[in-house]
Amino acid sequence: YEQAIHFFKCAIANEEPDLPALHSNLSVALLRIQDFEGALRHANICVQTRKDWSKGWFRRADALIGMKKFDDAIEDLKRSIDLEPDFKVLETYEARLKEAEKLKVDDLKTHGIELHRQLMNLSVAAAPPTPTTNNLN
Repeated sequence: YEQAIHFFKCAIANEEPDLPALHSNLSVALLRIQDFEGALRHANICVQTRKDWSKGWFRRADALIGMKKFDDAIEDLKRSIDLEPDFKVLETYEARLKEAEKLKVDDLKTHGIELHRQLMNLSVAAAPPTPTTNNLN
């Protein structure tokens, strides 16, 4: 992926004609190495230059999912679905939307369980010491 990233950055620097597609492809390459902020930055450029291109919104949603910003990702996926005329691509987008919604629920459950554990640990630590029965004189 490093070579692809280098190639796309060079092409963007040379202002190749199809910049949105280059930013989209660079976003995917950055996603593959889990550089979610970089992927989001290039997906944002993509959607700023071609607001009506569903793939740009899809790329941005993937970056947001990587950053665990599920509500924003779900909104972007819905937007990409609204913009996509191709039924085959639409199925992929809808599947990704369902996956994002599930990830959001799973993430909320995980955080809820962790918060519960932390609260239980705090309440145990804050509880007064229990009396011992060794002093029965």
